[in-house]
Amino acid sequence: MCPSPELVNTLGLGLDIAGVILLFRFGLPPDVRRNGANYFTWGADEAEAGKAKQYDKTSWSALGLIVLGFLLQIVSTWM
Repeated sequence: MCPSPELVNTLGLGLDIAGVILLFRFGLPPDVRRNGANYFTWGADEAEAGKAKQYDKTSWSALGLIVLGFLLQIVSTWM
């Protein structure tokens, strides 16, 4: 049984919204250094480096959700 175009389109829109919310929440601001270095101490802060790595993974996952959502919307148009 093939899902209806409306269902596929709605699923795509839902994935887009989820991706945008995640990207808004976990997109790193430009002043955060990815290697954990900070302005106040010498060396790198491992906790900040780990946090930046987690934010990077989450923001790339969010971008993947957005792309998948757009693809589902395109597919629903041609169903």
